[in-house]
Amino acid sequence: MKPVFSTDSVHPRDRFEYWHDVACKKIIGHEAKPKNRLKFEASIECADLAGIELIVFENAPMEAAVTVRNIARARDNCLLICRQIKGTVRLEQNSRQAVLEAGRFTVIDPRRPYTADFPVQSKMLIVKIPRRLLEQRYGHTAEISMRVVERDSGIGELTSDHLALLPRHVSALDGSTAAAVGSHALDLVALSLSKLSGDDAHPRSFARKMALAKVRTVIENRLSEPALTPSDVAAGAGISLRYAQSLLAEDETSIARLIQERRLRHCERALVSPTQQRRTISEIAFAWGFADLTHFGRLFKKRYGLSPRQYRRNRLSAGSR
Repeated sequence: MKPVFSTDSVHPRDRFEYWHDVACKKIIGHEAKPKNRLKFEASIECADLAGIELIVFENAPMEAAVTVRNIARARDNCLLICRQIKGTVRLEQNSRQAVLEAGRFTVIDPRRPYTADFPVQSKMLIVKIPRRLLEQRYGHTAEISMRVVERDSGIGELTSDHLALLPRHVSALDGSTAAAVGSHALDLVALSLSKLSGDDAHPRSFARKMALAKVRTVIENRLSEPALTPSDVAAGAGISLRYAQSLLAEDETSIARLIQERRLRHCERALVSPTQQRRTISEIAFAWGFADLTHFGRLFKKRYGLSPRQYRRNRLSAGSR
């Protein structure tokens, strides 16, 4: 995890405003009020897990709220998986209240107003994900916000412990390993939510969720194979090709499109990574399973609006300013 902010080096009178500005940029736009402005302390650490943002933040007692105005200004479409590390936080959204204590986690929908009360010193892990990643595994997420998963036994305990380990190990993960670990984490979260709701209470059955999770895991683990086919993926997941395609059709995609989408996403990350500047575009494309550089360039430009070379140059030059 990379330290992003700490009040330790900021004058007490400026700490809260400085922290609030950073938190709005790194986590989500919100309004906040400290319980004691002159004694306010906070820190933020961040890391990227193959497109999933990990944020660990610790703060003194305060109150916070995401308002309609904040939502109107938001640019991303994400969900927040909040796992409490220490302390307590009281949350409310959609007339539903949740109390998070150490080990518990819940999902917050930032497209809807919510409030948070931190009565004591708190430390929380936020896993910030594109909405579609959880909806692909669970289905529509409108009813799961503020549903608390307890760290008591079974899948809840396994998921909570898995989430808690991510900040410790994320820096040692690379490429496909990070993607697979992130995918497994979301699979566990979806399974925990399914158990919380009851397997029969949701349109996508538990068995179908498990099968879909296997399909996505096989794809993620074998992206570097140029000859990977939909039949290979279905066989690797232990289901028929027809069934695998029907699962993805519910999310308006297919095995072939998902393979292409994930390859392009990994290539895009590699192209803009400062640590991979020495790798050529062709090396990156071939490493992620593209067998034809011209075809890769055409697909990349269609997806991102620029050729791989132009995209890389623009992003890296912007990052160096």
